[in-house]
Amino acid sequence: MYCGDEVFSVVGDLGTQSSRFGYAGEDLPKVVFPSAIGNVVHRTGSEEDGDRKKKSTGGASSDVEGAVVAKTKANTSGTLGEANIGIRRTDLELSFPLINGHVQDWDAVECIWAHAFEQLSVKEGAKGVPYMYALPAWASRAESQKSAELAFERFDLGALYLARSPMLSAFSTGRSSGVVCDCGAGSTSAVPILDGYVLNQLVGRSERGGDWLDGKVGEWLESRKAKIGLFGFERGTIPEYMPTTYWRFQEQRVLRDVKESCCLIPQVDSDDGAVFDIEENDAEKGAYELPDGTRVKADKTLCRIPELLMVRGDGAGCSISPADVSPSREGAFHDLPSMVYTAVEKADVDVRKELLGNVILTGGGSCFRGSSERLQYELTEKVPVAYKVKIVTATPLERRFSAWIGGSILASLGSFQQLWLSKAEYEEMGAELACKKRFH
Repeated sequence: MYCGDEVFSVVGDLGTQSSRFGYAGEDLPKVVFPSAIGNVVHRTGSEEDGDRKKKSTGGASSDVEGAVVAKTKANTSGTLGEANIGIRRTDLELSFPLINGHVQDWDAVECIWAHAFEQLSVKEGAKGVPYMYALPAWASRAESQKSAELAFERFDLGALYLARSPMLSAFSTGRSSGVVCDCGAGSTSAVPILDGYVLNQLVGRSERGGDWLDGKVGEWLESRKAKIGLFGFERGTIPEYMPTTYWRFQEQRVLRDVKESCCLIPQVDSDDGAVFDIEENDAEKGAYELPDGTRVKADKTLCRIPELLMVRGDGAGCSISPADVSPSREGAFHDLPSMVYTAVEKADVDVRKELLGNVILTGGGSCFRGSSERLQYELTEKVPVAYKVKIVTATPLERRFSAWIGGSILASLGSFQQLWLSKAEYEEMGAELACKKRFH
């Protein structure tokens, strides 16, 4: 364990869409970059003619015939960072470490950690540095063990603490108990927290997240005969040699921008339950210009796509098809209010009031205008009148980085320093026992 009033430490949070890293005690992460690893594609001689283009039919480019993908090893030749991936490139295949909220590629995670430590200018590759790493509430013990092995055996860190993201998000708002509603890129979840501990048996999670909404925006564009072309290319054409994974990555960034620029969650009149019409000065009165210059008019259907996160299976009051809001295979609905209500209903009667009084809204998907007001209304309609629902929100920037901010606060407290898992303890107990005793 580490002792003393304060220890220099690093806080990391790996998400589906982006990764956040920085120093404990700071207000915001110092390094934020996409959670993607680029591998350089080498083209054969017959494919060097970069002027060949084709008409776009499905919005995605074809793979290069005979293309040779350069195999990369973590922390050696992988391409990371907004400056390297964000610009237009035609020679990158992208891979993503997180799929459905679980790590699928630990070499990519190692590469991301190494890049973050380098960007933070941590001396000697973070050797001997205490490191707090955020894990999702549904992370398995095997993932915790692998994180510990990576931290101590690959990076030779001095100490480690594996914290659950919902718990850190609650701490970022000054709460130790409540229901953390995280609207992330890969999923939407409702996680009950009691006295700083995650109630794992009550966690509700849906695969409907920001990426899923991006897909709905793409379907809307297709219905309007609009196709996405990247900047710098003639309208309706894409380079034949651009790797599919890279094209889809850039395409999704455009869809995400359309969603964030034009969409909202409409309000509901508490008297008769009618959904308020979108006002005259809202985004639907304007047009969105795609990177290739195509202009599309934002209508009410586009503006209300995020409402799918709030509606039940009947699709009442929603302009989206009811088929899009059907229940899951397990019979549980995907909407956020139902997940929160179900989690609270399964909790002990003694803690329900405290949970409903601290419903914490976080994640980039919670930044739509009207999200907190709509969630307040939907939950108030569901719960008995004896309970008062209170939605806790921060600024949009703080919601996006809530888990990291909570980790920064926690790791900088003097009373926390005795909770670190030191390297000596790890070597004595081993990864399995250390994670079982300290983090599960």
